[in-house]
Amino acid sequence: MHRFVPLAVLALAGCNTPSTDFLGVDPVRVTVEGWEIDVFATEKAAQAVRATHDWGATGALMTERGAVAIREVTGCARIAPYGAVDPSILTAKLSCRLPDVVPSQPGPPLPSPSQPPLSAATRSVSQPAW
Repeated sequence: MHRFVPLAVLALAGCNTPSTDFLGVDPVRVTVEGWEIDVFATEKAAQAVRATHDWGATGALMTERGAVAIREVTGCARIAPYGAVDPSILTAKLSCRLPDVVPSQPGPPLPSPSQPPLSAATRSVSQPAW
């Protein structure tokens, strides 16, 4: 029985947890089109993590709804999503500074030139055929 405890802890740790760049940042929960999304914001970047279970979630939906959540929490109209398209997480570089929101948290490193922000061409996600 005790050998399953670490496995259970690991399984629960992945639920609604930000990436290591945002650990220690307090989330702000917002609701966008029925999804509850936790937004972790620093001075330079933000990460939206979907808290609602939705079997029909896609990377395209998370990109749209996560961007709305990040804009709502940070007040930044211009954000630049980067990294892999994921149905549960959206990470974005902020185009404005957030001194009043998170004054002491430096944020994750910005994407390197070899990892450009997502464009419309790289965001394509196949939709289910139902």
